[in-house]
Amino acid sequence: MPVNGLPDEKKRLKIEILGCSGGIGPGQHTTCLRINERILIDAGSGLGNLPAEQHALISDIFITHAHLDHVCFLPMFLDGLFEQHTRPIRIHGLANVLETLQQHLFNWKLWPDFSTLPSPENPLLRYNPLQLNQTVKLDGLNITPVLARHTVSASGYLLEDDYGRMLFSGDTTYDASYAQLIENSLPLDLLIIECAFPDRLEDLALRAGHLTPSLLGKLLARLSHPPKRIGITHIKPTLAEEVKSDLDRLHLGENLIYLSSGTSIHV
Repeated sequence: MPVNGLPDEKKRLKIEILGCSGGIGPGQHTTCLRINERILIDAGSGLGNLPAEQHALISDIFITHAHLDHVCFLPMFLDGLFEQHTRPIRIHGLANVLETLQQHLFNWKLWPDFSTLPSPENPLLRYNPLQLNQTVKLDGLNITPVLARHTVSASGYLLEDDYGRMLFSGDTTYDASYAQLIENSLPLDLLIIECAFPDRLEDLALRAGHLTPSLLGKLLARLSHPPKRIGITHIKPTLAEEVKSDLDRLHLGENLIYLSSGTSIHV
């Protein structure tokens, strides 16, 4: 039963951090989030942390963009499902993102075209193109792709259920329109947002379509009220201590969470 008006933990939106690093190294795995039991956001090397016996539970994968650190484990994950295949895995994303996967990854040159295997009538994957702000209703969740400001076609995802609301930024940089997007998403119980580079590399961050602590601070300063919690993701491993030192100057206190592989958050 709910306690003090709060939902049972089993009913709450659960985010498992399979990977959240902006690079590789011991214990560092690139972006992959598991939502509740059957949904993934992105399929970076963090997907390798999902136990093999749980692979067949996944029914839907939402891709933010087609850069390798966000899709690199998708081919091998799908390849291992042939024996357990009962229905296509739905791959969701902006049309340009899915087109990139079709043309440059699942193209019979780099990897087989799983949209036609084991047969065109019963494929291993099925693409579901999304438009920005088009909501998908799935397992009691509303999942909506929202604009991201990156170097390629990209989105973040807004997730809502009866109890909470979470925004995952994907890879993005700062501009006024992106700050307005987050303002329009308020109130947020959780904002998971990238912060790849330290402040001294702001020029590089802007050119590469990423955030720094000072850019994140500018974004948060434009909001009418802050998210309840802010989870930091996509830090470059070799720059982690410098990024964290710069983030300390934002004085976000207990609202700030440094995400790591193997952790879970309930919303």
